[in-house]
Amino acid sequence: MNDVSTTAHNSLSRLAAATGILPAYFDVHGSEHHTAPATQRALLAAMRISVQTDADVESALAALDSGEWKRLLPPVRVQSVTDARWPIEATLPKALASHALRSPPSAASPLPEAWRLPS
Repeated sequence: MNDVSTTAHNSLSRLAAATGILPAYFDVHGSEHHTAPATQRALLAAMRISVQTDADVESALAALDSGEWKRLLPPVRVQSVTDARWPIEATLPKALASHALRSPPSAASPLPEAWRLPS
């Protein structure tokens, strides 16, 4: 059965989960409580995500999904100075898929210098 309200609820649940809203929680007595769609909408609205209509939910979900691909580097990277390897994940345009990132050598510093694409 492909009900429109079920599809909208699934999209809302996916958006809520993607933004860190739990689908359920346990209270101090051990009883499970499911997060109602109205609560999900209120929490998302508090995060300044427009969810007034089902179309808003779909749009916000699409923006969130595409945002991961549009971000070049993660917002934060925690790395130990003693770690010999410095893997950095980057999202690049498909046209640059065959290029490798490289760091110019530096004898003066054990830390990598600015990363750049080959010319």
